[in-house]
Amino acid sequence: LEANEYLLKKIKTKIRGKIDKNCKSSGSLIVGKGSLLKSGTHIKGPVYIGKNCQIGPNCYIRDSTTIGDNCRIGNGVEIKNSIIGDNTNISHLSYIGDSIVGENCNLGAGTITANIRFDRKTITSVVKKKLINTERKKFGCVLGNNTQTGINVSLMPGVLIGSDCLIGPSSLVMDNIEDKTIFYSKFKEVKEKKRKDLK
Repeated sequence: LEANEYLLKKIKTKIRGKIDKNCKSSGSLIVGKGSLLKSGTHIKGPVYIGKNCQIGPNCYIRDSTTIGDNCRIGNGVEIKNSIIGDNTNISHLSYIGDSIVGENCNLGAGTITANIRFDRKTITSVVKKKLINTERKKFGCVLGNNTQTGINVSLMPGVLIGSDCLIGPSSLVMDNIEDKTIFYSKFKEVKEKKRKDLK
């Protein structure tokens, strides 16, 4: 993320795609050939958008964001200080902050990355079974290639999710997920237990 931020500070505005009316932008912006920014989209640069992308309508793409080629960013999505790989779709009403999303991912509507701890301390991640201090107060998650989330998935700060994963609807992801994993939260079982306890 730091390397991405450093490189984006050096870009100069170059628009090779199409920007609809009623879009706003500030700062440096690169839009690749064949890309379309739909009405109501707000860009706060520096931002890089690759070729053949569709952004919006009504998206907010904030500074230090890189979006690869052939991406679809749906209605009302906010992306901030993140890297989005090629051929990735992020459906409407999602928030991606301080995160890295791999190639060929599909994030369902309402997918949210939490990027700040309640206590405002620096965020930790588990890497090779060791707890690592990222030394970042804002850090979302890392998703590998070919990973999909269902609707209303919440990803906690510092979580690392492997490639080729499926994360079920309304799941809360608090720990790392290994490659080729199908993950569902067990909210229903927890609620049923509580109800029995109340009886």
